Amino acid sequence: MGVEALRVALGALVGHRFRTVLTMLSIVIGAFAIVLMVSLAQSGLATLQHGMEELGGSRVILIGSRPSEKQVGKQGTYPTGFTLHEYQSLTRAVPHLTEHTIFYVGRDYVDAQSDTGAVARTDLVAGDSHFFDAFRLPVAEGRGIGDADDKGHAPVCVVSPKVAEALFRGSPVGHMLTVGTVRCRVVGRLAKVERWGVGFGWDWDDLVVVPLETVADAVPEVHSSATLFFKTDDKANNDAVKRILHARLGDLHHGLDDYLIFDFAKGLARFESMFLLMQALVGVVSGIALLVGGVGVMNMLLVSVTERVGPATSGSSSSSRRCSSRASAASRGRSSASAPRRAPSRSCGAWPRAGRGSSPSARRWPPFWCRCSSARASATCRHGARRASIPSPA
Repeated sequence: MGVEALRVALGALVGHRFRTVLTMLSIVIGAFAIVLMVSLAQSGLATLQHGMEELGGSRVILIGSRPSEKQVGKQGTYPTGFTLHEYQSLTRAVPHLTEHTIFYVGRDYVDAQSDTGAVARTDLVAGDSHFFDAFRLPVAEGRGIGDADDKGHAPVCVVSPKVAEALFRGSPVGHMLTVGTVRCRVVGRLAKVERWGVGFGWDWDDLVVVPLETVADAVPEVHSSATLFFKTDDKANNDAVKRILHARLGDLHHGLDDYLIFDFAKGLARFESMFLLMQALVGVVSGIALLVGGVGVMNMLLVSVTERVGPATSGSSSSSRRCSSRASAASRGRSSASAPRRAPSRSCGAWPRAGRGSSPSARRWPPFWCRCSSARASATCRHGARRASIPSPA
């Protein structure tokens, strides 16, 4: 039974090729789209994690400035943000701290003009001497920014490969550059770096790095908008480092809570949990889609099998009914043939018996206006047909 049903189903699929191809194509495209989406999401997450791990990943701690929430009236008494002296006092002799830097990023692109007259728009970033090591920005040509440059407010800068290509025809080292309101001499060119999905407010391939104190001379909001970057030796020690930094910042800022500490370990954990939830939702949607596709295929097979089995069943039943009708008619014929002939009764409207002198036709044929109570006899009498079927009177 199962083999026969399978054979009929396969025959239905072959018989309706176009419908079969459309149904199977929809299932294949849906499954391929789901697999592709999940693969791209996993690849993007892996790339993002690789970029973050290159910078420290869950071992990174950021501290930024913000308006005070608990002591609003006391906020105007002291300056906000982080000065270079506070930053140096904050990072002195902190256990489990491996790298640190302070930086400032402009809110928008600024105009940059070289001494050759070329103009471009780029990101202005201010940092100390540890900026390039903390963010893994290798210098391909020239040098970076040193402690003497930052402390001495030196008008020097380091440009990215994209800026160097847009503003200078050859080597950018030694040329003068004006970035916004800051004028500096180019002392180095960065190597090309690509970190997809990892950003701290600037484009990795389109920026100009200037010493923090040099930018602070031209942009007053540098210290109030600066950000502190810390990297620990292990993410398990992040809480201990945060407690020490929080205590020191409370003393330096006179008890004001005008700063915000962000732990990358907790942020990445929440991001991974959200990504796992998205994967689960995609799995549920894919399961529903495949279920709907399977139901569609089974429905098509069921309709095809019904179309093939239905006519055969109805034809066999009608033929059996015809055969049974014929058999019953034959049996009635045999029974009527074997029964003895007798004259119709008068209750059926039979004609009067003719005497010996009557003609043979009067004795044999009844008049056509006779009325019979029997349906079979009345039909024969009314139509005047099949008179031979009525037996002649004895």
